[in-house]
Amino acid sequence: MMEIITLVQGDDLGLDLEVTGAEEVVQDIKEMIFSCLDEKITRKCTKIEDNLYYMEITSEESQSFVPKIATFDITIRFNDGKVVTKVYQNRLQVLKKRNQIE
Repeated sequence: MMEIITLVQGDDLGLDLEVTGAEEVVQDIKEMIFSCLDEKITRKCTKIEDNLYYMEITSEESQSFVPKIATFDITIRFNDGKVVTKVYQNRLQVLKKRNQIE
């Protein structure tokens, strides 16, 4: 399980997500998807290497997030059509933006 991820409203968030397992399993991944229903966001992760993916939420997107502890999933879709939820209901803490520095 991952640690809680903290995001301040209006800030960028970038995550490197590493997939572990047998090489043939890692190479059979079609796509990795980050989803947070509480904040109404679904994002396909960008493949960086065979076992490394990157996911970004922009500051424009996070401005509309509601301060709270939300949950997110990370789902893997394989080339054969199989779908596996790799991370289930992990926590995303959204903090209210308090400073006014531009």
